[in-house]
Amino acid sequence: MFEGVWENASLLHVPYETLNLILKKIHSSLKEGGILYASFKYGNEKRAAGPRDFYDMNETLIKSYIHPLFDLIAVEKEHDTRSQVAPSSENAWLHIWCRKLS
Repeated sequence: MFEGVWENASLLHVPYETLNLILKKIHSSLKEGGILYASFKYGNEKRAAGPRDFYDMNETLIKSYIHPLFDLIAVEKEHDTRSQVAPSSENAWLHIWCRKLS
């Protein structure tokens, strides 16, 4: 059992139809009150980028997946500023912090 799970930009490759199963497995791996952090590209659709698929999330969509397994502690939309040459407000990230419910 873990006190926390850090899913930085990894769940964004999980198909929408599989995400509930993965979240249930994460839930069962956490101690009571354990914390889940996850980040997704911001949006509400599936898109392909080269050989990989991305399943974007927004605030409304992620809530439909995490309840009733987790209590949403915080949600934050952040613009992608990794490029010092051309920071993009079009490429945003969704960060979530959740606490395991019984």
